[in-house]
Amino acid sequence: MEKKSPRIKMLLTPGEVAKRTGVAVS
Repeated sequence: MEKKSPRIKMLLTPGEVAKRTGVAVS
């Protein structure tokens, strides 16, 4: 998946990070 769609990974990376960060911060 990473090699197939690097753009999707970049879009999912910030989304997942924001979700985890928000939960962690909260």
